[in-house]
Amino acid sequence: MSDSTTHKPCSICGVEFPTTTEYWHRNKNSKDGLMSLCKECNKAKVRRHKQEHPELERQWREENREHLRELGRESYYRRTGGQPHQPKQVDGQRYCLICQKWKPATLEYWYRNSGDPNGLSTNCAECSRAKGREDYYERTGGKPMPVRRDGDRKQCSECLEWKPGTIEFFASAANRADGLYPLCKACSNEKGREYARARGVQPKQITRTDDEKRCPTCEEWKPLTAEFFYPNRASLSGFAPYCKVCAKTYTHQMYLQNKDIRLAWNKEWAQRNSNKVRQIARITSQRRRSRERAVFVNYSQNDWQRALDYFGGCCAVCGRPPGLWHKMAMDHWIPISSLDCPGTIPLNIVPLCHGAGGCNNSKSNKDALSWLVDQFGEHKAKKILTRIEAYFERVRQQDQ
Repeated sequence: MSDSTTHKPCSICGVEFPTTTEYWHRNKNSKDGLMSLCKECNKAKVRRHKQEHPELERQWREENREHLRELGRESYYRRTGGQPHQPKQVDGQRYCLICQKWKPATLEYWYRNSGDPNGLSTNCAECSRAKGREDYYERTGGKPMPVRRDGDRKQCSECLEWKPGTIEFFASAANRADGLYPLCKACSNEKGREYARARGVQPKQITRTDDEKRCPTCEEWKPLTAEFFYPNRASLSGFAPYCKVCAKTYTHQMYLQNKDIRLAWNKEWAQRNSNKVRQIARITSQRRRSRERAVFVNYSQNDWQRALDYFGGCCAVCGRPPGLWHKMAMDHWIPISSLDCPGTIPLNIVPLCHGAGGCNNSKSNKDALSWLVDQFGEHKAKKILTRIEAYFERVRQQDQ
């Protein structure tokens, strides 16, 4: 028989194959009883059609459900040598498809399998181990399987180092016989980093040590103490992720953006909790009196009158005179709560309006310069600060 009768080309790829069912599907309507497409091209065409028309695939399966079941039964009989179908698990006993034996449905005889309704493997543990050994010998060319356990020690399958077989050196794995992962934690972490780098994922930056912590906003390293970070019991370090300066800045920005909403909510809350508001005011007043007694005091009525005369009886910041809804209050220019406060002395007291929208109420215990910039802008804040510093300089000269 000539080559032209034993080979024929595929109508898609153009490659010539022998005219046998090994390379061609059958087709009763063709002259040679074979399809014009080779098996590989035909499979690729079917896959493309399924991807482009998934609804037709679902419709065909629904219409030919009984036919598919019959094909499944025939395939099962071919694998099992004509044995009838056995249920997997009945009355606490489970059937193994390899050794064809019923065994107790416990972890002593079966491995875990989260994909199974009963949570157990399809094959028993003994058959699974035997099959695993066969696969291992087939891959390694018949080399014996290494022993990686010696008493309390375990060998890492990657670095081949012997280490104590504990969760300190090996990650836990419930599906393993000894309950430990075959790779040590160091090798497992390195493999994870290699996998992340292959996918283009940037390695996680170190943001904390035993003594310092990096703020993600200002990116500065600061001591891990309550002086620089707010406490946070939910965090592993016990402190908030952002430093106090950045946290205060963010809180102030959010307050300015939602000032009207916040003030309305505060007013509504104060009306609902009037007793609690009075208690808070009483405690705040007691704390302030305690701080005032703790700082140095050297201020007389004459010093206060001198301050009022210098500023014309008006507010040293906004220049507003006393009125029906506000009065002049002695304000500590450097707040009492600050560690740098020199005390209640003439060089630290200025008259500020106190009441509805008063500067004394708004400044509270804030830093003077920061408060002036937030309240009036940088240009006007410099003018106000120059005016107040000129007053302090005059007091300094008069008291010499």
